[in-house]
Amino acid sequence: MEALIQPDIGLSFWTIVCFLLLLLILKKNAWQPLMDAINEREEGLRRTMESADHAKKEAERIKDELNARLADLKTEIKEQLDEARKAAAKEKEAMLSDARKRTALMMDSTKKEIEAEKNAAMRDIRRRISEISMLTAEKILNNSIDAGANAGIAEKYLAEVEKERPEISKDLGQN
Repeated sequence: MEALIQPDIGLSFWTIVCFLLLLLILKKNAWQPLMDAINEREEGLRRTMESADHAKKEAERIKDELNARLADLKTEIKEQLDEARKAAAKEKEAMLSDARKRTALMMDSTKKEIEAEKNAAMRDIRRRISEISMLTAEKILNNSIDAGANAGIAEKYLAEVEKERPEISKDLGQN
């Protein structure tokens, strides 16, 4: 145990020489490759960070472009909707105008038909009144008058009545 406490110069010398040789071998074979690997790793991390920064900037640029494009599309869609609404309003107005014209034409046609029916009914009423008047007169007079004379007498009688009492002709649809 005494040998451990007291230093031996030969052993110390060889221990120092072995340690220095070990350092020299490690420096040549392990230290340099280890430092090269660490430097490569640092360089790789630096490149990765630069690439990430570049990708982030590119993504922001693309995002800005997409936002601008989206805003343009929204504006374009709004314009198209406005144009479609205007076109629909014009089409609606044209359809309403066309419907109004057709309705007016139908009303005019219906009024003309009604007037024609009214006139025909008035002629029929006059004819019947004339016939009834003639039959009444024939029975009263017990005379037979021919049909041509009956028509002439009836027309004459109606004309006299219209002159004397114009309100009757208004009631019958004559002016």
